[in-house]
Amino acid sequence: MNDEQLHQSLIDFVQTEGLPGSYLELIYRYLFPLSDWIAEHKQAGQAFTFAVNGAQGSGKSTLCAAMSILLEHRFDYSVAILSIDDLYLNRDRRHQLAEEIHPLFITRGVPGTHDVQLGLDVLSALKKEEAVQLPRFDKINDNPFPERQWPVQDRPVDIILFEGWCLGLSGQTDALLHQHVNKLEADEDEQRVWRNYANEQLRGSYQLLFSELDALLYLKSPNMDAIRRWRGEQEARLSHAKTDLQMDLQQLLRFMQHFERLTNWASQTLPDSADIVFELDEYHQVNKVKYR
Repeated sequence: MNDEQLHQSLIDFVQTEGLPGSYLELIYRYLFPLSDWIAEHKQAGQAFTFAVNGAQGSGKSTLCAAMSILLEHRFDYSVAILSIDDLYLNRDRRHQLAEEIHPLFITRGVPGTHDVQLGLDVLSALKKEEAVQLPRFDKINDNPFPERQWPVQDRPVDIILFEGWCLGLSGQTDALLHQHVNKLEADEDEQRVWRNYANEQLRGSYQLLFSELDALLYLKSPNMDAIRRWRGEQEARLSHAKTDLQMDLQQLLRFMQHFERLTNWASQTLPDSADIVFELDEYHQVNKVKYR
């Protein structure tokens, strides 16, 4: 594919995704150099797992889709895209956690509500060049799609783009866990059972998953107000097909409180530990870039 064809593919992508025209400029200014960086750091003959962490609505999925186009057409790489959201436990298993550990675990989101072993198995198969089904989660119905609907990756992969809101995070100290960060925690997790269990999972099996990452990009959001607005816009898009299942404002704000603790923790820790940081403004534009 020549430069003109690639440019047209990117224009088509921006239009199909309903993105503003400024996103095309973002691709050329920031994602072209990012694709160069990945190509420089990838070792020949080995799949390179590039992780993207960002808050809800920060643009992780869109960025990975754009990066897939660049990596495939500029470097002839085979690319697989994974999301930690696709590893969520089904509702029955979360119901069991809610009964055995804490009622808040009925809601997908925090560490403890993912099938970490599934993620490890998928990454292992991709790195061994084995055919594997890529899990997919249906957020509308709050359950995984049937396995027969999962896409099959049956050819060797050069790049694994793995996005998720908690990728690369470390666990918190007991002192931090002692403090409530919002009304949800104060009212419904006063004894800190929910957050302590989630933190134990983050410190444990999730670190095994994160050890499989070769590099991490952090999309740093400006503040929680911007994240709430972004997630509200995301919810509006998500609900086009089934408006009766859309969360109202109060439901959405409650849902987002489940993520607030670790979203704040990411903003405090990942700017220093991530390999690359894109600082975003309230309109998803990149204000600043840092490569380690």
